[in-house]
Amino acid sequence: MKIGFDVDGVLADFSSGYQEVLKKVSGRDLFLPGDAADAPCWDWDKFRGYTSKERLAAWNYIRTTPEFNLNLAPLEGAGTLKLLIRALERKHAVYFITSRVGDRPKRWTEIWLTAHLDYRTDVAPTVLIAEQRSKGLFAKALGLDVYVDDNFDNVHDVVALQPECRTYLRSRSYNRQSMVGEPGAYQLVEYPPVNPLIVRIDRLGEMFDAELSNL
Repeated sequence: MKIGFDVDGVLADFSSGYQEVLKKVSGRDLFLPGDAADAPCWDWDKFRGYTSKERLAAWNYIRTTPEFNLNLAPLEGAGTLKLLIRALERKHAVYFITSRVGDRPKRWTEIWLTAHLDYRTDVAPTVLIAEQRSKGLFAKALGLDVYVDDNFDNVHDVVALQPECRTYLRSRSYNRQSMVGEPGAYQLVEYPPVNPLIVRIDRLGEMFDAELSNL
């Protein structure tokens, strides 16, 4: 079986790291408690009032600071996968598909996964760098049987191009609602229901429970 995992938002806590960078480069803290754990929408930085210039400065910092990705904290999903990864890779092909940017994102992601998933030092995780909105193409090219992501568009791209893939969406507010309107008057609207081929999960362990007979 071929299994694909997104990294940020599924295994690594990108949101907390990004918020700290944005506060640092802007000199402002506009976030509300709980935003890092479960942001209200995908572009929650814009929703909270940060300017395009401030957000660009944050992304420039990330692109030029290799240790940003290396220092991200693990999410609950990383702990779950750590318990299973060695047995999983003995029987299945496991891919980590990420859209990270910057200096050597593949290498820094390999180091992060090796540290937090307790890989053996002589075995490197298989990391693939995907451009935005290309994960469906990766799922089709790899022939994925299972895929997990936290992005609403990514999971729909996967089922559109690889409908045989059993696709899971790590359910959060930011993939249930989006932002509409103009600055100063933004509103949140519900996303349409997910494709019936997509299963929402609160924890990565739910995917493993569902796939138990296949593992």
